[in-house]
Amino acid sequence: MSYYIGLCGTIGSGCSYVSSIIKKEKNFKRVSLSELLRDLYKQKSKTDVEPNRSQLQDFGNILRQKKPSFLAEEALKHIKKVDKKSEYNWVIDSIRNPFEVQFFRKNLVNFYLVGVYADVDIRWQRVENKYSKDRTAFQRDQERDQVEDIPYGQRTRDCFLKSDIILNNNRYIPDDEDKKNEDFFKTKIHNYINLVTSDSRLISPTEMETHMALTYAISQKSKCLKRKVGAILVEGELGNVVCAGFNEVPYSSDPCIEKHNRCYRDKLKEDIEASSDIEDVTIRRNEYRKIWNEIKLLDYCRSLHAEENAILALSKLGSNVNFHNTIMYITAFPCNLCSKKIAQLGIRKIIYFEPYPMKEAVVILNEHGVVQEPFEGVTFRSYFRIYEREVENENLSKM
Repeated sequence: MSYYIGLCGTIGSGCSYVSSIIKKEKNFKRVSLSELLRDLYKQKSKTDVEPNRSQLQDFGNILRQKKPSFLAEEALKHIKKVDKKSEYNWVIDSIRNPFEVQFFRKNLVNFYLVGVYADVDIRWQRVENKYSKDRTAFQRDQERDQVEDIPYGQRTRDCFLKSDIILNNNRYIPDDEDKKNEDFFKTKIHNYINLVTSDSRLISPTEMETHMALTYAISQKSKCLKRKVGAILVEGELGNVVCAGFNEVPYSSDPCIEKHNRCYRDKLKEDIEASSDIEDVTIRRNEYRKIWNEIKLLDYCRSLHAEENAILALSKLGSNVNFHNTIMYITAFPCNLCSKKIAQLGIRKIIYFEPYPMKEAVVILNEHGVVQEPFEGVTFRSYFRIYEREVENENLSKM
């Protein structure tokens, strides 16, 4: 039985470094979508000159526009060709589009997607020489790599959110220093590989994995049409859950899907555009100009945020919680307003799944000493797939 470890992460996160470590694991081979793309580009252009990142991105978009899973299919052809001689495990590097993730999940039974995460400042340290110290160019490439506004483009952010396992690569590892950190990181990767390839029944989920799985389950109660967010507050050494919340309209109000059959903010925009009076449209556009301004977009949202609902639930129930010994788990990094409430309440730490914080929110939390930790481990997507399978296998063997 073969296992397939896919890697996704934005510029400087360390996917190629991680793939080189996994390749040294027992019976593992490596294939890189970026390297396949580079080879195809050279064949097409009939040149040996190395293409730059922008040229490869443009070429990749052309190939995926014709067939969204094109590069993934090329990788699978390579895997099958090599596997004719012997069956291997594979690490698949440089996955950058959700169609590629979808293709691998459909065609490879034991496929696990690993999202490699590192803070932007750490990633910049790793690649600044490649950019000749030009951080503006790095920022431009990073934005395109993460959230290109076309379905077939570079969408590493969307891929990351589909991960089965999140690997935190925030420890900066220079090429020739800090051997202790490097050994720690390699051991961590080895343990995750064992987790998905081993039949051992001795591995249990971490507290972080269990609480984030619960937080995600809570988020699914939301009827929000934009995205579902969950939050739970955990107290004490035993990790007792004291309250939970998800983003939703106030109690007894109808959700947007029931009241307007669409998001209320979208309704406002559509109502303005639908006016037959040009002058009226101009006036109303000015009146609601904040709707088109991303910074103020949430002001028009009818829902309370998950963090707010969790805090309000606690206040309604009443509790002698020691907030300086509490951790809030959230499926997304909190906004500015929620960050203020978290800071005011005295919560010690937040653990978040979606690692795309607003700078202002980070400043607020830092000023009040709130620790911010990105989630790491088996995600809610594969929590039961990984941790229940040994029990299932044992029960089947007794039949």
